[in-house]
Amino acid sequence: MPFPKPVIGEMIEIIYPEGNPQKARIPYPVFRALIYGVLGYVFVVLGMEITGWW
Repeated sequence: MPFPKPVIGEMIEIIYPEGNPQKARIPYPVFRALIYGVLGYVFVVLGMEITGWW
């Protein structure tokens, strides 16, 4: 499991769009930044490969 499982009774922050509680999730900002960083790197490398800068 990549994220620690909350202990029963532990207070955690849950976010969701206003009016859509079915889309509730626990925020993991570090994981999200890591995913976007990897995707950004891949797109830059692909762009450099396509344009011939690599």
